[in-house]
Amino acid sequence: DLFGYDRVLPMNTGVEAGDSAIKLARRYAYDVRGTAPDTATVLFASGNFWGRSLAAISSSTDPESYGGFGPRMPGFACIPYNDVDALRRALSADSEK
Repeated sequence: DLFGYDRVLPMNTGVEAGDSAIKLARRYAYDVRGTAPDTATVLFASGNFWGRSLAAISSSTDPESYGGFGPRMPGFACIPYNDVDALRRALSADSEK
């Protein structure tokens, strides 16, 4: 009641929050948007860093972060930071699936 939230998802690390955000986005895509099972793509900005989990390094564009840990997780794509046209293209390509 203190904050007026219906639910709380406590986290203790940044990477745990990132992993949970991916899970929530995929769950929303499947359950609310009606995305076909196992086809969701999560977009990330190139040059991101949010941890060392397999999901985090799979979203990385830095070979020093992901090198030697493959295969990378499927369903992730990177686009240049602050590139609205790249975002539009990625969203258009995804909607054509």
